[in-house]
Amino acid sequence: FEDTDDGPFYMRRFPHLPRFG
Repeated sequence: FEDTDDGPFYMRRFPHLPRFG
């Protein structure tokens, strides 16, 4: 994933993992 605030997508795919953004 890119270093941006893609919370909606990232959080849905990996809610158990921390955001890299």
